[in-house]
Amino acid sequence: MKKLLCAFCLVFMCSSAIAQEQNFEKAFEFNGGVGLDDCINYSFGANFVGGIRPKETIFIGAGIGYAYIDGLYYTSYEYLGKGNSSTYDSSDIRNNLQVFARAKMNFSTEKISPFVSLDLGGTFGLSSNNIKMANGFIFEPAFGIDIKMANKQSMHIMLGYKGCQYEYERFDLTYGSTGTEMANKMAGTFCIHIGFNL
Repeated sequence: MKKLLCAFCLVFMCSSAIAQEQNFEKAFEFNGGVGLDDCINYSFGANFVGGIRPKETIFIGAGIGYAYIDGLYYTSYEYLGKGNSSTYDSSDIRNNLQVFARAKMNFSTEKISPFVSLDLGGTFGLSSNNIKMANGFIFEPAFGIDIKMANKQSMHIMLGYKGCQYEYERFDLTYGSTGTEMANKMAGTFCIHIGFNL
């Protein structure tokens, strides 16, 4: 993780060094989402994104952000016989750091410009809990619009599907067993981002 953070800082320093020649842009954005499966209930957070535009309609950059996630912590299952069973789910909170790269393509250079984007990166738990929940690889394809304002500033609104590597603990209490296992899967969240480009 330390190597990844150092690499991220290096990207930003290099980007800043060539800012005057390469149309460096930076943005602050807020986001929130609801889970599309049984893992994540909801999430919200904030990101800082910086990068360059090699062409007026192309943006390439990197971002770092904070994510607050409420999601599945463990689930238990017990077979009660005669076709009956009982399940119980428990949720918990995680505070995560996320680091990602972003590629974005606008379809016009007008005042209101639609675009598509793709984020790829990773998220890391800020707590020492053994069950990491949303922790690992993330990806988010999205579409949205840039809205130009005065003084070369703009704002953007985008909707995306965020996929995240997810783990939780699963208990099987059938016949008095206390067997546990870690379950891993990709969790999906529908996200909305509102950002301000400076």
